[in-house]
Formats: sequence, structure tokens, C-alpha cells
Amino acid sequence: MMEKLRTYTDYANKTVLTIPDHFIDVKTGNSVKVSQKIQEQVDYHSNNNTLIHLVLSALNSYLHPKNMNSDIILSEI
Repeated sequence: MMEKLRTYTDYANKTVLTIPDHFIDVKTGNSVKVSQKIQEQVDYHSNNNTLIHLVLSALNSYLHPKNMNSDIILSEI
């Protein structure tokens, strides 16, 4: 069965993103279904010329997660 691909374009910032039905989580190697919320956010940002900002924000959060424990400790000091 062919997987459905959806392509979103932010022409102002020359950004194109193709979303499959599933993706491989690079941390676990597991196949994960693309959620409706992800699809809605990609669609919203492609329509508002902010798609690259969504992608970079997601990468930033993924690569630099906030350590909630240190935030709690620092707030108590």
C-alpha cells in the first residue's frame, strides 16, 4: 500500500515540507503516525509563511530540551 504524502509550501521563505503518514523517530527508531495536531500546525504555518520557524523551533526543542529538574531547583534557590 502506498503511503499518502502531503506537501506544504511556504513560498515567502522558499520552504517546502512533505509529510508522510508515518515517520521514523530518530531517538527510538520506532515508526510513529503523524498526528492530526502536527498536520494542523504544518498547514497553519505554511499558510502564514512561518513554516521554517515551526521546523526550526521543533528542532531547537528536540536538540536542546529544557531540563525541568534544573529549572525547579533554580527557581527554589
